[in-house]
Amino acid sequence: MPPKHLFVLGERLTQAFRISAAAIGVLFLIGLVIGYRFSLQGGKAMTASDVAFNKGEFDEAIFQAELAARLYFPGAEHFKQAELRLVTVARGAEAEGNEELALHAWRSLKALDHQTYYWGRGSIEFAELAHRSLERLQAKERRIGEIAPLWKTKAADEDHHLLKGPQSER
Repeated sequence: MPPKHLFVLGERLTQAFRISAAAIGVLFLIGLVIGYRFSLQGGKAMTASDVAFNKGEFDEAIFQAELAARLYFPGAEHFKQAELRLVTVARGAEAEGNEELALHAWRSLKALDHQTYYWGRGSIEFAELAHRSLERLQAKERRIGEIAPLWKTKAADEDHHLLKGPQSER
């Protein structure tokens, strides 16, 4: 028969194991509740994004899609829908020539990639597309910024000439 102190040690290990198992179970249940809550709130935000998108309120659609995506939970459907909404708004805005709205949507998508990143997940599906699109649009803004001062100076000179009126000799 083993010594008594081994039985005491075995009982303590069994008690520690039970406490650890209970704590892990409680943490798992808390994770499930949080995930369920995120899924409900994310779904509501995507519904609000759908309504805003259908009304043509694209800034609000982006805001609601960002909200839905920030309620990230692995495997949540609303995250994928939010990602697709941001890509749709960005591409549509670019097609219509609304570069400000396109920049807003691409920047939101890129920010979501950073905000929802965790080790082992990798980048979101459209992160590289957002990065390339932002680079392209920002390069275009820089080119316009370089041309604009020249155009403004010439226009200001013409306006000044028109304001002065004809030079009369005295």
